[in-house]
Amino acid sequence: MNGTRAAIRAGYSVKSARYIATELIHKPQVAILIKELTEEMLKKCEITTEKTLRELAKIGYFDLNDLRDEKGKFPTAIKDINALSGSVVKNYKINVSLAGKIVKIEMYDKMRALELIGRYQNIFNERVQHEQVGEWKITINKTYDPNEFIKNTNNNGNDQNPNA
Repeated sequence: MNGTRAAIRAGYSVKSARYIATELIHKPQVAILIKELTEEMLKKCEITTEKTLRELAKIGYFDLNDLRDEKGKFPTAIKDINALSGSVVKNYKINVSLAGKIVKIEMYDKMRALELIGRYQNIFNERVQHEQVGEWKITINKTYDPNEFIKNTNNNGNDQNPNA
């Protein structure tokens, strides 16, 4: 539930709920209570990071060919799908026609699962992280105007900073 809806449910007016929610969420005791209640709910439901990652890994690393039997055929009955496959198969449909059985298998989104795993591992981080060792001192001696640089570069065919 979002903060605005929570404030409305707590009795605040619709008009002021957004403001109240923002104020409340920044209070340390409210943030602590929300964290404690969330952790309690996760524990009660037995939801752990490990379980979640394990389920995502099943989807992300599953090979559709693992559904094939020893003859290389896909199962023609839902009972023939093993437990692992059951957690990665979103929809399994068998159409019977004059041509025979047509098996349609829809999997959960493999790329989304891999994306979530990658985000957890921080391998798709778009921000550059810098580590500081010791003390850094930065001194700026001149103001740099990019427009002036472009004008001088275009006029002179020179790629050097004119303010340097």
